[in-house]
Amino acid sequence: MMQAPLQNHQVGVLVVEDEPILLMETVDVFTEANMIVFEARHADEAMAILSTRDDIRVVITDLDMPLGGMGGHELLRSVTARWPKIGVVVLSGADRPSLGQLPSGVQFRSKPCRGSELVSAVYAIVSRQTGSI
Repeated sequence: MMQAPLQNHQVGVLVVEDEPILLMETVDVFTEANMIVFEARHADEAMAILSTRDDIRVVITDLDMPLGGMGGHELLRSVTARWPKIGVVVLSGADRPSLGQLPSGVQFRSKPCRGSELVSAVYAIVSRQTGSI
Protein backbone atom coordinates (compact mmCIF):
# COMPACT_ATOMS: atom_id res chain seq x y z
CA MET A 1 0.00 0.00 0.00
CA MET A 2 1.46 3.33 -1.06
CA GLN A 3 1.33 6.07 1.53
CA ALA A 4 0.72 9.68 0.49
CA PRO A 5 3.69 12.07 0.74
CA LEU A 6 4.21 13.46 4.22
CA GLN A 7 3.46 17.06 5.13
CA ASN A 8 6.42 19.35 5.91
CA HIS A 9 5.69 19.27 9.65
CA GLN A 10 5.61 15.45 9.75
CA VAL A 11 8.78 13.52 10.54
CA GLY A 12 9.28 10.33 8.53
CA VAL A 13 11.40 7.65 10.23
CA LEU A 14 12.45 4.32 8.73
CA VAL A 15 13.13 1.60 11.32
CA VAL A 16 15.24 -1.33 10.08
CA GLU A 17 15.23 -4.25 12.52
CA ASP A 18 15.15 -8.01 11.89
CA GLU A 19 13.93 -8.91 15.39
CA PRO A 20 10.08 -8.65 15.25
CA ILE A 21 9.55 -7.66 18.92
CA LEU A 22 12.26 -4.96 18.79
CA LEU A 23 10.86 -3.68 15.49
CA MET A 24 7.39 -3.40 17.00
CA GLU A 25 8.66 -1.69 20.17
CA THR A 26 10.79 0.81 18.23
CA VAL A 27 7.94 1.60 15.83
CA ASP A 28 5.67 2.21 18.85
CA VAL A 29 8.18 4.68 20.37
CA PHE A 30 8.16 6.85 17.24
CA THR A 31 4.41 6.49 16.64
CA GLU A 32 3.75 7.71 20.19
CA ALA A 33 6.00 10.71 19.41
CA ASN A 34 3.68 11.53 16.47
CA MET A 35 6.22 10.56 13.82
CA ILE A 36 5.34 8.70 10.64
CA VAL A 37 7.08 5.33 10.78
CA PHE A 38 8.08 3.00 7.97
CA GLU A 39 9.27 -0.54 8.78
CA ALA A 40 11.85 -2.79 7.15
CA ARG A 41 12.96 -6.21 8.38
CA HIS A 42 16.25 -6.13 6.47
CA ALA A 43 18.51 -3.83 4.45
CA ASP A 44 17.10 -4.83 1.05
CA GLU A 45 13.59 -3.89 2.18
CA ALA A 46 14.94 -0.60 3.58
CA MET A 47 16.60 0.28 0.25
CA ALA A 48 13.35 -0.47 -1.61
CA ILE A 49 11.40 1.86 0.71
CA LEU A 50 14.01 4.64 0.47
CA SER A 51 14.00 4.35 -3.33
CA THR A 52 10.29 5.15 -3.44
CA ARG A 53 10.10 7.87 -0.73
CA ASP A 54 11.75 11.27 -0.60
CA ASP A 55 10.23 12.27 2.73
CA ILE A 56 12.06 9.95 5.13
CA ARG A 57 14.34 12.11 7.27
CA VAL A 58 15.94 9.55 9.60
CA VAL A 59 16.87 5.87 9.38
CA ILE A 60 17.16 3.86 12.61
CA THR A 61 18.99 0.62 11.88
CA ASP A 62 20.58 -2.38 13.47
CA LEU A 63 24.00 -3.47 12.19
CA ASP A 64 23.59 -7.22 12.62
CA MET A 65 20.98 -8.23 10.04
CA PRO A 66 21.18 -11.82 8.81
CA LEU A 67 18.12 -11.50 6.56
CA GLY A 68 18.32 -10.21 2.99
CA GLY A 69 21.36 -9.89 0.76
CA MET A 70 22.81 -6.73 2.30
CA GLY A 71 24.17 -6.32 5.83
CA GLY A 72 23.93 -3.36 8.19
CA HIS A 73 27.32 -1.84 7.33
CA GLU A 74 26.54 -2.05 3.61
CA LEU A 75 23.16 -0.40 4.24
CA LEU A 76 24.88 2.46 6.08
CA ARG A 77 27.31 3.06 3.22
CA SER A 78 24.49 2.96 0.65
CA VAL A 79 22.19 5.33 2.57
CA THR A 80 24.90 7.89 3.33
CA ALA A 81 26.13 7.81 -0.28
CA ARG A 82 22.75 7.94 -2.07
CA TRP A 83 20.80 10.06 0.42
CA PRO A 84 23.34 12.22 2.29
CA LYS A 85 20.60 14.43 3.79
CA ILE A 86 19.00 11.49 5.64
CA GLY A 87 20.13 11.19 9.25
CA VAL A 88 21.15 7.75 10.50
CA VAL A 89 21.12 6.30 14.01
CA VAL A 90 22.69 2.87 14.48
CA LEU A 91 21.37 0.64 17.27
CA SER A 92 23.35 -2.43 18.14
CA GLY A 93 23.75 -4.72 21.09
CA ALA A 94 26.44 -7.04 19.76
CA ASP A 95 28.30 -5.12 17.06
CA ARG A 96 29.92 -2.06 18.64
CA PRO A 97 31.72 -0.16 15.88
CA SER A 98 35.12 1.37 16.56
CA LEU A 99 35.91 5.02 15.90
CA GLY A 100 35.99 5.73 12.18
CA GLN A 101 34.08 2.55 11.30
CA LEU A 102 30.79 4.40 10.80
CA PRO A 103 30.31 6.99 8.05
CA SER A 104 30.61 10.63 9.12
CA GLY A 105 27.52 11.99 10.86
CA VAL A 106 26.10 8.57 11.76
CA GLN A 107 25.12 8.28 15.42
CA PHE A 108 25.51 5.12 17.50
CA ARG A 109 23.36 3.92 20.41
CA SER A 110 23.85 0.67 22.34
CA LYS A 111 20.91 -1.68 22.78
CA PRO A 112 18.91 -1.57 24.91
CA CYS A 113 18.24 2.10 24.39
CA ARG A 114 15.51 4.16 26.05
CA GLY A 115 12.77 5.31 23.70
CA SER A 116 13.10 8.91 24.88
CA GLU A 117 16.80 8.85 23.92
CA LEU A 118 15.90 7.68 20.39
CA VAL A 119 13.19 10.31 19.98
CA SER A 120 15.61 13.02 21.18
CA ALA A 121 18.24 11.83 18.68
CA VAL A 122 15.72 12.03 15.82
CA TYR A 123 14.56 15.52 16.84
CA ALA A 124 18.19 16.68 17.01
CA ILE A 125 18.82 15.37 13.48
CA VAL A 126 15.64 16.96 12.10
CA SER A 127 16.52 20.23 13.81
CA ARG A 128 19.90 20.25 12.04
CA GLN A 129 18.25 19.34 8.70
CA THR A 130 15.70 22.14 8.80
CA GLY A 131 17.35 24.71 11.01
CA SER A 132 14.42 24.31 13.42
CA ILE A 133 11.80 21.79 14.50
